[in-house]
Amino acid sequence: MSSSGANDVLEQRLLAELKEIETNIAQLLQEKATLERLLLTVRRRNPLTMRTDVTRKNSVRRVLVESVVLENLRNSKNGSRKTHELLREMQIVDPQMNPSTFRSTLHRMKSRGVVNSPKDGVWELGKPKP
Repeated sequence: MSSSGANDVLEQRLLAELKEIETNIAQLLQEKATLERLLLTVRRRNPLTMRTDVTRKNSVRRVLVESVVLENLRNSKNGSRKTHELLREMQIVDPQMNPSTFRSTLHRMKSRGVVNSPKDGVWELGKPKP
């Protein structure tokens, strides 16, 4: 086979692999959207976690951030974690998480009493306000 023929075969193979990856990405995005809708539905219907503010699309991201933070604080050995540690864990779940958005969410959680910050940059579980 000539080098030109080999290049054509390789190019076709690479194009087929790219198309397969694009198809997989589209399926994953559909699955993600479905899970986001389910999460919103569950949060609205569960009387223990019912929150009237979980209605917008970005609410899913906030719920996800809060879940990751709370899980990490519950699982920490000393009951507290530093902001950069929590952010690193969050970026495993959502690599596009903006650090300032993450910090804003932490401060909103603090204002609701879900977390406390006994000293700058350190977070621990709080007691939610009634």
